[in-house]
Amino acid sequence: SRDCCLRLWHVESAETFRELMGHMAPVCCVTANFKKQIAISGSIAIVRVWINIASRATHEYYRDWEGHVGWVIAVAADWTREVSLSVDSEGTMRLFAGDGTRVVRNTSENRRVTCVTPLWASNRFLRGFDDGLLHVWTEDGAVEQELQGHESGVACVALDGAAAPAPVDGAEEAPEAPEAPE
Repeated sequence: SRDCCLRLWHVESAETFRELMGHMAPVCCVTANFKKQIAISGSIAIVRVWINIASRATHEYYRDWEGHVGWVIAVAADWTREVSLSVDSEGTMRLFAGDGTRVVRNTSENRRVTCVTPLWASNRFLRGFDDGLLHVWTEDGAVEQELQGHESGVACVALDGAAAPAPVDGAEEAPEAPEAPE
């Protein structure tokens, strides 16, 4: 949040049970895996990794991944592969291995990135821009496809990875459109 910390809440009691403090600027994004006890958060020019986030003992700040220039606006993680993604407002996207080794750096030229979402299974990512464009890019940093059609900036994106929409169990097929009268 803008108070530079992450808070973990018990939803049932509406009480905070843990505060992760240490950012020097507002926290813009976070992802967490409570089973693995890891959180990754983004702020100005920095991605911070936390461990033991929900233990009764003091949480541990683990490391910072540096290299971003602008505000880190999105973080995501593939917890199985131990790879994380971060994106800053200047357009730089970074993939990091679990040990902090940078895997890929991808920069968009003269475009402000507003959102990103990964599709880890196919090593692709969807990135939205403030000019209304979307890019599908691969893990090696190549733009696979440019999507157009929005009249203004893209605020959020989502991927499901299906080639075509899957039918819902129990749903009937849509009726065919009636023929137009002659």
